[in-house]
Amino acid sequence: MTHRLLKGMLAAIALLSVFPKFVVNLGVNIRPHEFLFPPFIAIGFLHFFIHRPKVPRPLFVFLCFKWGFFSLAVFSASNLILPSASYSLAQFWKGITSLLADTSVLSIAMLLLVTMTAGERHKILRVLLGAVILSSLYGLVQLVAMLLAGFDIDAAIAARLPIFSGIGPGLSRYAVGTFYRFTGLTGDPNVQASFMIALLSYGFVSWLYSRSWRAAFLLGSVSVMMILTMSNSGIIGLIVSLTVASLLFAKRIRLEHLLMAGIIMLLLSPLVFTYFDAIIHFVGNRTNLDGSIASHLQIALQALRMWWQQTSGCGYNNFSVSFGLMYPESTGMNPHNNFISVLCELGMPGLIMLLTTLGYAIAQAFLRRNASGNYFICWCLGATIAACGYQTLELFYNQLFLVVVFCIACSADILFQLPPERQKAPLPDVDPVNWTGGH
Repeated sequence: MTHRLLKGMLAAIALLSVFPKFVVNLGVNIRPHEFLFPPFIAIGFLHFFIHRPKVPRPLFVFLCFKWGFFSLAVFSASNLILPSASYSLAQFWKGITSLLADTSVLSIAMLLLVTMTAGERHKILRVLLGAVILSSLYGLVQLVAMLLAGFDIDAAIAARLPIFSGIGPGLSRYAVGTFYRFTGLTGDPNVQASFMIALLSYGFVSWLYSRSWRAAFLLGSVSVMMILTMSNSGIIGLIVSLTVASLLFAKRIRLEHLLMAGIIMLLLSPLVFTYFDAIIHFVGNRTNLDGSIASHLQIALQALRMWWQQTSGCGYNNFSVSFGLMYPESTGMNPHNNFISVLCELGMPGLIMLLTTLGYAIAQAFLRRNASGNYFICWCLGATIAACGYQTLELFYNQLFLVVVFCIACSADILFQLPPERQKAPLPDVDPVNWTGGH
C-alpha cells in the first residue's frame, strides 16, 4: 500500500515540478511539487524503515556524495557575514531547510526506484516529459495570443488567482522589442530551456531509433520553441547535448535522418527568421561585457573577486547578502552560474564535491555503455554546460525539478546495476512520437 502510494507521489512530484511559476506565498514561497515533500518524506521514511531494500554500491556512493554536500552546507554557517547577522542567518536557515528537504526526497526517490521495474521508472519519466510538452504547448498559445491580440494569459491568471505570487506581471516582462521570450508553464525562459534539454535529448535519441517523420517534425517544432526562449546557456547546452548524442549514437545515424532533419528545418525556419533580428539583438546585448552590473559576465567576474577575498565561502544561500555588501548597487543578484555560486558560498570543497558528484554519475553511465547510459550522458553534459550560464538550473544544488530527471534517467540500469531480467524496456525502444506514454 505505502509502496504504491510513494510511486504515485513521485509521479506527481515529477509532473508538478514543471510548473514552478505557480508558487504560493505562505510567508515563504512554496512551489507546487514542494507541497508533496512532507508526506513523501514521512511515508518514505516509514516504508523503508520497515522494508529495507538492498542498496547497490554505486547508489550508496552517490548518496554519500549528496549528503556530503549537505554537510558542507551546514558547516558553512561558521562563515556567515557578521555585519548583517540576522538577515544572513535567516537566509542560511531558509536555504538549509530547502536543501534538507530536496536531499531527503532525492534519497527516498532513489531508494524507491530500486524497488521498481525499468518499465515503472520509465513511466515516471514519461510523466515529466509529457508535462514539458504541455508546458511548451501552453507557451506557444501564450506567445501567439500576445503577438496577435496583445492578450497576456499569465497576467489574466494572476489577476484572478493572486495566491500564485510567482506569475507576476506575466509574459510582458520578457518583452524583446515587439517579440516575447518563450516561457511556457514554467514562467521563466531559462527554466523552460532547462526542461527542454531533457525533452529534446530524449526525443533525439528516440528519433534515431525510429526514423519517423512525425517524430522528426515534433522534434523540430520543440527545437524552434527552444530557440524562442532566447536562453543563451540553454541553447548552447542543447547543442552540446545533441552533439554528444550524435557521437555516442553515430552508428544509428542514417542518410534518411540527415535528409529528414534538413527538410524539417527548412519548413520551420520561417518561424525563426521572422524574429531573427530581435533574437540576435537580445543575445548580443546579453553577452557583451560592458562594465555594467547588468552584464552576466561582469557579475560572474565580480563574484570571483568576492570569492578570492573570502576563499572559505560566505555561507550557504548567502551569496546575495555578501555580494550586496561588496557591490551595494547589486543587492539581491545571483551570479547566473551554478558553479560560481557554490564556489562563493561553500568554497573550493563545495565546488569539488559538486563536480565529483556529477563526474561520478557520468562515469557510471559511461561504464554501462548502453542506450540509457548514453542518453543520460547527453542530457547531463548539456545540462552542465547550461548550468554555467544561469542560476535556475541548480542540478545538484537546490530545487528538485532536474534532479528528478537525473533520478529516473539513471535508475534504469546505470547507478543501480540491476540484474538483466529487471531491465525490460531500454529507453529508445519507446515510440518517440507518443512521448507522453504508450507504445
